[in-house]
Amino acid sequence: MSHSSNSNKTSRSYFAKFFAYNGLGPFACVFCGENIILPWEVQPDSKAQRLAVHHRDENHENETKENLQPTHSGCHSR
Repeated sequence: MSHSSNSNKTSRSYFAKFFAYNGLGPFACVFCGENIILPWEVQPDSKAQRLAVHHRDENHENETKENLQPTHSGCHSR
């Protein structure tokens, strides 16, 4: 299995746990405070920033509720 396949599978795990812990929103970005558009709300041709899950302690093995935070994909990659 390639690294990107593992990364995508792991990313889906973060999202599943995040939504299980927090419900379906709405959510505000932990970095900028703006509302986050959820994946199912984004139009295919939209340039809207999508939800990303930030690990507060930077430890991607730590998937506790307190460690998984909502952020925009653009804010998360800065």
